[in-house]
Amino acid sequence: MQRIVIVDDQGVTRLILDEFLRSLNLKLQVEVFASPLTALEWAARYSLDLAIVDYRMPSMDGIELTRRLRALPGNEGLPVAMITALEDADRMIRRRAAEAGVLDFLCKPIEPNE
Repeated sequence: MQRIVIVDDQGVTRLILDEFLRSLNLKLQVEVFASPLTALEWAARYSLDLAIVDYRMPSMDGIELTRRLRALPGNEGLPVAMITALEDADRMIRRRAAEAGVLDFLCKPIEPNE
């Protein structure tokens, strides 16, 4: 069973992504968190197969969260997709995110069909 973590402070985005992943009828364990710190505490106990993280969150941005997730034992090569609003999707942010280990970007508003 593959383990996926979704971290976004906006409940609607978490709900859309969670429902979409569960609708695929794959053997996935999807864990959803509003807080990056809570997600890190949980992830410290498990190896992950994918993380989907928001860029803008109150306590920690998605770039720092990506660095910390990938620093955890067993998660060094963790694939990470980052959720950004269109105004966040500039080159500097994308470059910093890629350096931290982000492989792909999803733009808000999230459209499951994309």
